[in-house]
Amino acid sequence: MPHEPPLRRELTFVGVGQATWLVPFRGVTVAGQRRIPTGLRWLYTGRGVCARQREDTSDAGRARHREEGRDVKLIDGVGGGGYSRRKMRIAIAVFDGAEELDFAGPWEVLAAWRFLYPDDVDVVLVGENSEPVTCAKGMRVLPGTCWDQLGDVDVLVYPGGRGTRAQLGDETIRTRLRALKERGTLMTSVCTGALVYADAGLLDGQPATTYWSAFDELLPLGRDIEPQPDERFVDNGDVVTAAGVSAGIDMALHLVGRLGTPDKAREVRRYIQYDPQPPY
Repeated sequence: MPHEPPLRRELTFVGVGQATWLVPFRGVTVAGQRRIPTGLRWLYTGRGVCARQREDTSDAGRARHREEGRDVKLIDGVGGGGYSRRKMRIAIAVFDGAEELDFAGPWEVLAAWRFLYPDDVDVVLVGENSEPVTCAKGMRVLPGTCWDQLGDVDVLVYPGGRGTRAQLGDETIRTRLRALKERGTLMTSVCTGALVYADAGLLDGQPATTYWSAFDELLPLGRDIEPQPDERFVDNGDVVTAAGVSAGIDMALHLVGRLGTPDKAREVRRYIQYDPQPPY
């Protein structure tokens, strides 16, 4: 079962499907204007239904949920005996032609979160197989695991780079990404990784961003994608797209704040000394 985010005060409708979930935002601006409500708490029912109702973690409340056919599991460890939090699993994809900073930037942020809070998260590089990957600028990277062995993950970070074009139209990749999303994985992309998501239908009818010069490639790959060229990243709840290259660092910090806490995100930012003031 995927990891639900830190829990807050009340429950709200999430959706149907065993791994469908959203998370609390704290006043995050999405696509320039839209804001997501804050202070939400999520209920996983064990049968794939999340309900709008007030939190009830009493013995009587849990018994009632079970009578209704719902095996309630609170994921953050605050519900009393038997309710425990597990580590979140984050996979970062690598492939031939991937842009180095697209995955190395998020890796640094998310691995720093793991270093500072080892009980929170695990991070792994995933490739087609265990062979070294040659990236867009010549860096060679060894994946930690392969797709066939990855299993379920809570978050996927998909980089861009020239290697994404060879993936367009690949039914194996389309099926893989759709299956991850259907199982509740939070799907995130950096740069032209959004092209692969659009090709799999993950961006249909949603606002999205990508590398500044790649919107003409992005839009024909899906239906009714709303381009957001001025956004550093766009968070639609279950899909997050980031603009080019260095924007993946901002998106990853956003993930730490969204899935962890804003204080942890600030601590990670300080740890990696991320305070961009470019000289030009």
